[in-house]
Amino acid sequence: MRGCERGKFCMLLWSIWKQRNEKVWNNSNSNVIKANMMAQECLSDWMGAKQICNEMQHPENIKTLCTMWHKPAHSIIKCNVDAAFFGDEHKYGIGCLLRDEDGKVVSCRTCIFHGSVDVMEGEAMGLLEALVWVHSLGSKKIFFELDAKGVVDTINADYVGVFEFTSIVHKCKDIIRSEQDFFISFARRQANECTHALAKASSFYVSPTIWSEPPSFISSYLNLVCKNTYHYQ
Repeated sequence: MRGCERGKFCMLLWSIWKQRNEKVWNNSNSNVIKANMMAQECLSDWMGAKQICNEMQHPENIKTLCTMWHKPAHSIIKCNVDAAFFGDEHKYGIGCLLRDEDGKVVSCRTCIFHGSVDVMEGEAMGLLEALVWVHSLGSKKIFFELDAKGVVDTINADYVGVFEFTSIVHKCKDIIRSEQDFFISFARRQANECTHALAKASSFYVSPTIWSEPPSFISSYLNLVCKNTYHYQ
């Protein structure tokens, strides 16, 4: 068994063990598809973190690694999305951040949900909230970025399973089909730090909150990523 296959196998065993514990301790139902997707996402995160650690050994890479958010191309708006989970309080929050071709904040939004969900479902709910919000604004040519690779892969795949997570995915797909200029892509976690700060702040607001100017608690993140970002097509 090759190294990459051993990694996938070990992560799948871990995912099955975790799903078993969820059933025993929380009476949470799961299935093979969900366990496999969790294993793939965790392996991808681990490999990404390992690559970053290797690259950080070279000083010339540090500046680039700290500024991995990319400005969208001309006339395109980018919407970064992330979720934060507050397990002890049995709730989770969503952060959405709209920026234009110059990296300027167009608008940002947070909202809070009560209840406990797994990471995949929470991230998918974050994307759905962002799609509904941006759709209501009448915006066109939007690139949505999130750091949940499993969600992105499922959105862009033809096949979708049958558990609760996929009912959210179906709703996302319906909106995307109705808006031909909506695109979903994956971003590394460090490129999404600003939006994650928004998601974490959602716990302080009892209802959805929208800012037309960036709130002060994300200013330091914005100052960091705007120094050396660049356009991409």
